[in-house]
Amino acid sequence: MKTKIILLGLLIGIGILYSCSEEFDNSINKYSISGVAQKGPYVKGSQIEISELTESLTQTGRNFNLELKNDLGEFDVADIELKSTKIEITADGFYFNEVLGSLSQSRLMLKSLSDISVKRSVNVNIMTHLIIDRLKTLIKKGENYDTAKILAQNELLAIFQIRTDTVRDFENLNLSSQDSENGILIALSCIIQGRNTVAELSKLLADFKEDFGDNGKIDNANIQSELINNAKLLDTSSVRINMEKYYNTLGLSIKIPAFEKHITTFIDSFDFETTLDISYPIKGDFGDNLLAKESNTEINKAQTYSFSAIFPSEIELLIKLKMNKIDGNVTWATEETKQTNWFGVPTNGNEIKGMAVGKNADMPITFTGTGIIEVQVETFKMGVVDEYLETKKIVLTIK
Repeated sequence: MKTKIILLGLLIGIGILYSCSEEFDNSINKYSISGVAQKGPYVKGSQIEISELTESLTQTGRNFNLELKNDLGEFDVADIELKSTKIEITADGFYFNEVLGSLSQSRLMLKSLSDISVKRSVNVNIMTHLIIDRLKTLIKKGENYDTAKILAQNELLAIFQIRTDTVRDFENLNLSSQDSENGILIALSCIIQGRNTVAELSKLLADFKEDFGDNGKIDNANIQSELINNAKLLDTSSVRINMEKYYNTLGLSIKIPAFEKHITTFIDSFDFETTLDISYPIKGDFGDNLLAKESNTEINKAQTYSFSAIFPSEIELLIKLKMNKIDGNVTWATEETKQTNWFGVPTNGNEIKGMAVGKNADMPITFTGTGIIEVQVETFKMGVVDEYLETKKIVLTIK
């Protein structure tokens, strides 16, 4: 009986050792690892942590810490001892915001997962960060690491309407490289960043990862709207200039790859609902709203009308109003003291021009005489008045 118990104990011990060897090899090997950490580029002194992972991507407790060596976001470390070839790299620090053209006001954390048995250069960026939860979900469902990684990458690219054969490995992407696939990283980095503060960006990243991690899609309507809003508000020419200037200050003259086309494709191809549209209520404070009328509507000159527009919460939009006489002897008048958030609108005459910025706008207008007028409204990005988001024209008959 005693012999049987001892034998059973040996078998259990062997089983435990075997199962551990399945999780990762206990032999220690030395590795040298390098890469760049970018949102825009993280600045010198930002923290890098390299954490060893098991095959199921849980942390083993072995961690190595270092700092970025320059403002390009570069890091390298030699001869770190690891039992597993799966690692997680975390970048934590300040970064260059390519949308605003300035350094971030607070720290941001981004991560990347990698298998260093096949590569020793591992970059950390917005795309490596967004697929982490999805990658872990797929592995829990039984996919091997390589298959799960390819699937997670393709699913992320599909959200932004980018062909899945365009990028082979997110860890190879680098904002300062002129290779065409790096334009995708710039585009996604800008769309996610938008006009967000670091706190707002961190929340968007967390919400995106959680939603995407479940099924490889973005189902949350708020996230969808924020992505398309950010894309529509981007001033891509400023992004290009900001990046070129930043790298020039670091002694690099680089050619920024084409990224604009990916933003345009995302805007044109996807059916996410934007919340940026300026709306025009049926009635304003002073009467029926002319901006809500259909073309060829007849207007009664005995009434007072409103020019009313309701803005979204974002303050980066403006609308320009023009009204011209097409035919007849019609004229109009407004009351300056009752113009709410309209600017540069003349009180009377044969032509009306004005601008409303960032808040709900309204003003009264009255007509004398008869004729035909055309009202034109253009919605712009703030500061980019040669590139409007939308325009509408209304032809009205004054009787």
